[in-house]
Amino acid sequence: MGRRHIDPRALIGGIVAGLVMLLLGIWLGGHPTDLPSPLRGGPFESRRAEPVTEQALNILTTRYYRPLDRSSLVDVGLSGMVASLDDRYSHYIDPSAYKASMNESEQPTTGIGIQVMSEPEGLRVSSVTEHSPAAEAGLMRDDLIVKVGSTSLADKTLDYGSNLIRGPVGTRVTLTILRDGTEHVLPVERAKLVVPVALSRMLSYHDLRIGYLRLTGFSEAISVASIFIPQGTIMSAVERGRPRRVYEAQGNAIAAKLPLVVLVDNGTASSSEIVTAALQDHGRAKVVGTQTYGKGVFQITERLNNGGALDLTIGQFFTPDGRNLGGGGAQ
Repeated sequence: MGRRHIDPRALIGGIVAGLVMLLLGIWLGGHPTDLPSPLRGGPFESRRAEPVTEQALNILTTRYYRPLDRSSLVDVGLSGMVASLDDRYSHYIDPSAYKASMNESEQPTTGIGIQVMSEPEGLRVSSVTEHSPAAEAGLMRDDLIVKVGSTSLADKTLDYGSNLIRGPVGTRVTLTILRDGTEHVLPVERAKLVVPVALSRMLSYHDLRIGYLRLTGFSEAISVASIFIPQGTIMSAVERGRPRRVYEAQGNAIAAKLPLVVLVDNGTASSSEIVTAALQDHGRAKVVGTQTYGKGVFQITERLNNGGALDLTIGQFFTPDGRNLGGGGAQ
């Protein structure tokens, strides 16, 4: 069989036609809207769509007429998303702030002798330990700490602000506070504090002996309530997409029948509210005082790939009678 003769002009024409089709395919793949309508959605659109947030970031950082910092745009965007939830307990923590809080928490820490609650503008002082550095510096209950040094605490988490206040023994921290609408700057020297979990004393009233017990702080709400409640539900918690979790008294109550009165105010929050409401719902104690803080939700901190974190409300808790204390508190 003889060798087939190939016309050079046909070969060149075929190569050129192939290149044209290749370039046309590349163009139409990147511009599917240029295709006739019957062909849209076919193989030319098989490329996976770019996420809209990533697409917007790319356009902003490459096409805006002035240079933009990509990480700053991400921070602003995430802050805006969390702010849109209208949840005072949920915050975006940018990478530098989150790193600072982690570094502070890893260092040997001391304190100044205060307990605080988170508010949008800063940290509200709920109590001041007697004879502590805070008391000696003039800090008072209900003072609002708005700055630690030059760092604003507005929209910051409780842990973040608390970690800034703590530090090595003997060092000073400068607090900017608001009291009755007036700003004060107070330098406070940190010290090694031993704050007892509970303070107690005996009182006498018309020959009646009254035991006074003050819990300075606790997180094990179920264990504390179980001291006074022998059996039954203490609280329940509900998270999105998960079954309700019910927490029962642990048994072996040591003061199951002793007459009990719980003193509360607007500084009674979170765990202390859970215990108060459980005692109230079980008819175990009479609650006396002003309306409690009213925090019926709980949060979790999730670290993000950019080094920041989300401090996010993930669920609600309920009293034995099914009440949620959010906003209303216990009375």
